[in-house]
Amino acid sequence: MNRMFTVMLILLICLTGCGDKGSDVTTNTNDNKDSDVTTNTNDNVDSEYGLFDNVQGIEVIVNGLDYTINPYSLIINEDYLDEFINDVRAIENASEQEFVSEKFDKNDRLFNGISSSPEDEDNLGITCVTLVIKYKDNRSNAKVYEFTDGYEDIFKDGDGIKIKYNHEVSFYFNEDNIIINKVKDMVKDVLHYVQVYDADDNYLYTEFLNPYNVKTDEYTIESSYVNRAFLMPYLEDYISNNDFVLYEDGEKIDKLPDDGLEHDIYIEDENGNLFQYGYDRRDPMKCIKEDNKYYCSY
Repeated sequence: MNRMFTVMLILLICLTGCGDKGSDVTTNTNDNKDSDVTTNTNDNVDSEYGLFDNVQGIEVIVNGLDYTINPYSLIINEDYLDEFINDVRAIENASEQEFVSEKFDKNDRLFNGISSSPEDEDNLGITCVTLVIKYKDNRSNAKVYEFTDGYEDIFKDGDGIKIKYNHEVSFYFNEDNIIINKVKDMVKDVLHYVQVYDADDNYLYTEFLNPYNVKTDEYTIESSYVNRAFLMPYLEDYISNNDFVLYEDGEKIDKLPDDGLEHDIYIEDENGNLFQYGYDRRDPMKCIKEDNKYYCSY
């Protein structure tokens, strides 16, 4: 009897151990298809929640992916979070489409912020916006990529939305640039930028001053140092014609230095927001300003 009891006790311990072992395993359910999403398959996700439900916070990355170095990002303020969600959640009604390219995350054309279409001129050169959505519950972060780029080898109509949510990846039509338009409206009167054209009045690109420390009622930006390499004549003119305070090494300076040396300039605007401009040489581009447009050529 004692021997039988001992055997039964050993079997019970073994069975219990196998059950515990499975609960600690974290697996990637994407089979290298989306390697940046690693999730625990044992999460108890509430099926009543959708993409924009029970959200704790949202980071908005402008012209970049969630692992891109230079693009700046907006951290949506808590008091503005519900309004932001209400304005962008219409993307949930987008129609699904077939994805063409197998190299979405590696295709620089989608995320470099360089395009010269009339649509991009109106959007201030914002061709891609990435939302990183963090939840109050145990769901993994969701990621939403909305872009307009005009290349039909990426999506059938050249524009698209990619959503990573609840261990799944889906692709949708981008018909109205809902997120891009929202972000454009949020930054156009806060950040500082110039739009550059060629001699024939063709739009070339939009260049922003790097927002280093910016705070509004809607969002906060805290970015890192960026060295643009070149002192651009249009930025030099724009900065000199605005009511900015310039700093270098903690000291006020009167104007941007142009001596061929490396400089890290911090620019404070009338609202107390801080921008950064790093360079070490002048670009030979020549520019003429007319009606707040910079016409430039080499």
